[in-house]
Amino acid sequence: MNNIKSCGFRKILIANRGEIVLRVINTCKNLGINTVAVYTKGDKNKLIESAADRYVRIQGDSICSTYLNINKIINIAKQHKVDAIHPGYGFLAENPRFAKACKKNGITFIGPSAEVLEKAGHKIEAKYIAKNQGIPTIHGSEILKTEKDAHKFAKENGYPLILKSCSGGGGRGMRIARNREDLISCFSTAMKELENSFKSQHIYAEKCVKAKHIEVQVLADTHGNVIHLFDRECSIQRRFQKLIEEAPASSIPTSIREQIGNTACQLIRSVDYVGAGTVEFLLTPTNEFYFLEINPRIQVEHGVTEMVTGVDIVKEQIRIAQGLPLSIRQEDVKAKGHAIECRIISECARKNFAPSQGTITGIDIAENNTPKINCRIRVDSALYPGINIHHSYDSLLAKLIVWGRSRRSAIKAMDKALKSSRIEGVNNTICFYRFLMRQKCFLEGNAGTDFISEALVQKYSRHSLSPEKVAMIASAIYEHETNHEITFSKPNKWVEEVRREIIRE
Repeated sequence: MNNIKSCGFRKILIANRGEIVLRVINTCKNLGINTVAVYTKGDKNKLIESAADRYVRIQGDSICSTYLNINKIINIAKQHKVDAIHPGYGFLAENPRFAKACKKNGITFIGPSAEVLEKAGHKIEAKYIAKNQGIPTIHGSEILKTEKDAHKFAKENGYPLILKSCSGGGGRGMRIARNREDLISCFSTAMKELENSFKSQHIYAEKCVKAKHIEVQVLADTHGNVIHLFDRECSIQRRFQKLIEEAPASSIPTSIREQIGNTACQLIRSVDYVGAGTVEFLLTPTNEFYFLEINPRIQVEHGVTEMVTGVDIVKEQIRIAQGLPLSIRQEDVKAKGHAIECRIISECARKNFAPSQGTITGIDIAENNTPKINCRIRVDSALYPGINIHHSYDSLLAKLIVWGRSRRSAIKAMDKALKSSRIEGVNNTICFYRFLMRQKCFLEGNAGTDFISEALVQKYSRHSLSPEKVAMIASAIYEHETNHEITFSKPNKWVEEVRREIIRE
């Protein structure tokens, strides 16, 4: 850990925006630590301004000149004499140059060291490390410097394949190419997206594998202690962006669960990792698991793990950064019940998840809007009436998290919470999640990463259904429950069948 201070932190800067800023502030307040938050032109948030001790504008007109500008973030930190910087997720959270800049300026980076980020945070390097540890990995390429390199990999390994960013997360830059024409289009768009999101154009390719997406939450301190907080399942995805997460993962044999947890800790130890992180795997229908990547930061979905274990992961991050040992041992970690998270995003399901922007005119999400660790319903959000939602940033509006004694009870609780939730002013995915909560494949815990793109289509294949129409019909719940009239250009028997299914109580 960089520049550890034995006397503890008095002030922390959160180099991020949105709900994760409020989440970190919440724990800092409990620990008696002052906070500095940042914002940009057009992105000021009244909730963050009220919660933070200082709220400072980063000068600039683009993401690259503000939230991704290392010098500006460091200068603000120095001006306000902060002891540490919490990077949240996204932006600079996995950037080794940022970690180095913090160390150079006597500021603790709350995360792994720059050296570890260069290894564990780089997906190709992390795969090499996993292979050396005897951990199975998915076959992939080296860095693809040109489109020609991508075509060479495809020729040698066949389609379909996935293009991936060598660093960063959130599905940025990920594309499936099913043929040569796809690859030509995907390569250029992926490169552009990576440049905008991470100021990077390092990309590689992997073979597609039909599987579940399983990840293990790990914690490692400077005293040699490494533990895991069990696993999560993140198989319900759209365009490689996670939509629904659960803890623990469903339908996994106990022996496989133990193997995955132990493998994650083994890998973390091998790179001298310090901090909170996530080790991700693909689990095939035959229960073979393959290492995918290490996310060397806090995850968007960390809340479901907190709900079932009662462990405040942000608190542990801060303790670790101060040089303190973990407050818990592996034998102390117990997973109680089941938690599910729905990421409510500003996209229109009726239009193939097209982005939606506008001004929030009303909001009422379930029964609770405070990110408490021990509760049955938790909402992590920085929304309020009057805030503008625009395309410049991530589409996440809120995270709705529920807990139940069993997976089935958690699903029922989520359905009830979604029914009592509304966000007005922009299109969102609340209704679509109600549709998903009723699907047999999801209820039985058998959904893989292809669930939305393929499984739902197959369910209604006799109707020649496209993924776009699945989303369109699912969104009918929202109009129905808010008494908006639903109209279609002409009668459609499939529409009526699915409407009856998704609207039934």
